[in-house]
Amino acid sequence: MDDFNAILHRDEKQGRRLKQGWMLKDFKHFLEDCELLDLRFKGFPFTWRNNRDFGKLILARLDRALAIHHWSHLFPRCMVHRLTVQGSDHHALLLCLNDSLAHFTRSFQFDARWVKEEAFKPLVERTWGTHVDDSLLPRIPTKPLYC
Repeated sequence: MDDFNAILHRDEKQGRRLKQGWMLKDFKHFLEDCELLDLRFKGFPFTWRNNRDFGKLILARLDRALAIHHWSHLFPRCMVHRLTVQGSDHHALLLCLNDSLAHFTRSFQFDARWVKEEAFKPLVERTWGTHVDDSLLPRIPTKPLYC
């Protein structure tokens, strides 16, 4: 999963000048050459916006999750969900290994004040099953979420 700064189809971008068909082929060839599949995506189709007014607004699906065929056969019900992130022009992606988000009804929001709570570090260590070094605490919001 990453920001590939590329689209596969013209309908993955809205606003301003759309890419010519030949410009899309490089990314398509990359996926074909590496035998990668674009995993199923659910939700609003665009993962990036330029944060401009509606007259100059550009939306695109630049972020995606890719997998090799073998992996996708191991997890046939996997689904990529677009989450809302405050303060970023990209939306976070959540990869669920089954297609249900029944227990995940709202977007995760990290409050930096949690780090200051005495019970925070032990809770993270118990939940992740690993020791958390104090120098890593500011990076905790980057820890991947799993369904």
